[in-house]
Amino acid sequence: MTQSKGSVLPAVLVFLPAVLLLAALLTPLLQHAASACAQWLQIQQWDQSGWGSWLSGEIRRASPSRYFNRAVLIACALTLPLLWRRLRIESLPTWGRIGPGGKQLLVGWLLAAGLLLALGASLTALGVYQMRPRPGWQVWPNALLAGLCVALLEEWLLRGILLDSLRRKIGVRAALWVSSLFFSLLHFLKPPADWKPADPQAWGIGFEVLAQIGSNLMQPQVLFAEFTTLTMVGLVLARARVTSGSLWPCIGLHAGWVFGLKWFSALTLMSQPQLPWIGAQLKVGLLPLLTIAMTGWLHERLVLRGRRQPR
Repeated sequence: MTQSKGSVLPAVLVFLPAVLLLAALLTPLLQHAASACAQWLQIQQWDQSGWGSWLSGEIRRASPSRYFNRAVLIACALTLPLLWRRLRIESLPTWGRIGPGGKQLLVGWLLAAGLLLALGASLTALGVYQMRPRPGWQVWPNALLAGLCVALLEEWLLRGILLDSLRRKIGVRAALWVSSLFFSLLHFLKPPADWKPADPQAWGIGFEVLAQIGSNLMQPQVLFAEFTTLTMVGLVLARARVTSGSLWPCIGLHAGWVFGLKWFSALTLMSQPQLPWIGAQLKVGLLPLLTIAMTGWLHERLVLRGRRQPR
């Protein structure tokens, strides 16, 4: 017995507000736990070198919005069993064969990272971006690891569980759009870049971040420039999953984009965003949107050629 379209969509639509509310409650707890950890490292004198120095630096630099983003991931993990039960998911998603999957992952990563960095290099040559006084060339291993970790988690959750469940219940085309819009909303959760909280350690800081996210969503230019790009990313990843029947192409593309963004941000600065063509980051604007669309087009012909999207 299958669920109707009307009974599935409410479960998905309620999931995001529930995650945001729980994340707002968890944010100050994460902040205070991190502060306590930093104090303990200082007392033990482990903050002078090695991993202790790195961890202390990360805690000092972390903003409330970063804690909120981490709280969102924790909230997703905590509420996922409820969504799992509501959608009546009976088995874990299939990852696809490991042998061909390794090639698919590598090609997807090279395409995504290569085209995005090529766009960044072109814009830097045109003077839109400029190299930092001390470019972070050495951060590429961290960017590579971060991209793989984020891609593995999010692709398993969003394309493996959510998309696969939706396509069985509401059809492929509707599932592509619903999962892509959900992906966009989940990644658009950030306050305005110039927002500075009065008291970053306040117990209500999570709800302040949430209110600022709401105000950011009300800015049409920012919404159009970034939300549409994120939706295109979601569509490319969803099509790769549906067409290939594997998560490996999605992981490669996703990891490549994250790597490209993080490494390029460590190397360059922008003096003035030029919306709607390009924003303060390489993921914002019409030029990144066109680059993502081109990546998806090339990916379907190089990696997924000869395969038709199921209806």
